[in-house]
Amino acid sequence: MKLRKLSKKLNILVVIFVLLIGISIGVYLVLESRTGDASINEQLSQIFKKNTEPITGCQPNPNDKNKDSDNDGLMDWQETIWRTDPCKPDSDSDGYLDGEEVTSGYNPIKPAPNDELPGQDQTNPRALPNNITQALAQELSRQIIEGKMGLISDASSPLAINASNRVVNAAIQEVMNKAIQEFSLPNIPDEEITISSDNSIIAIENYAKRVVNVIDYWAKTTSIDQNKLYETENEIFYYAIQNNDFTEFYKYIKFYKELSKNIKQIPVPSDLKEIHKEQIGIFTILANIYQAIKNIENDPLKASLALEQYENTIELTTQMLIKLSDYIDNNY
Repeated sequence: MKLRKLSKKLNILVVIFVLLIGISIGVYLVLESRTGDASINEQLSQIFKKNTEPITGCQPNPNDKNKDSDNDGLMDWQETIWRTDPCKPDSDSDGYLDGEEVTSGYNPIKPAPNDELPGQDQTNPRALPNNITQALAQELSRQIIEGKMGLISDASSPLAINASNRVVNAAIQEVMNKAIQEFSLPNIPDEEITISSDNSIIAIENYAKRVVNVIDYWAKTTSIDQNKLYETENEIFYYAIQNNDFTEFYKYIKFYKELSKNIKQIPVPSDLKEIHKEQIGIFTILANIYQAIKNIENDPLKASLALEQYENTIELTTQMLIKLSDYIDNNY
């Protein structure tokens, strides 16, 4: 596996790319160098205003049941019901897309926080927006409003700047800790898979053959070269980011999503159920990684996290295969 071959070059490229568009984990290091009259909040508003402005050339049609003019998860006809703007993905400018708010029980025309819809039981912490770069902007803006962080233009001493940096770092860490769940193994209950009590070597061989057949089928269907899987994906990431060409990503996203969905349907010997779950989870993570990197221009923070988590995911794959090998060695 060429896991480290381009790691240094790729990291440098990502940092440069992200800084050029003005958003990154180190976004406030960039903002701190801009000591004009604009406050952090005003600067953030400029950087993260994309989803809060109407889309140019938008032509909503509530009579078309399948049309979502602003790609916010609400169809145009649903926007009419919720009184949201069909040409503005985030109608209340709180960092959450209109569709995200409705499906999770929040009011799409009332800014967060305290925008729960009546009758909703919101006992769990609110999930992050799909765009974690916007989530960071929202969290930092909240810190400013609550007085936990002063404006950059008011920071007159290194001590004040350092205090602001601590708050920024804490906010970044909070957002990243929540977002990393998307690139972590999901919890798959036993009820979601089919478990067989047959743990014979024949049953295990049949299970393995079915998994391989699924991989072969979807590799051919999506035109994936299996010889390039894992060992050259860093090169795929590097090329796509360098050339702003993510056409290859669509087939990899479909490939991994279909593997996750179809392997989940294969009956698994009970002794292998945890390995089976890990396998499904790894394919889900890889699909999420490709999706996040493909969306680097709109959400560079999540893309940066996805790149960081890719090697961890390959390590998960290695450990899963070691477990399978050990099981076979110890039992057959």
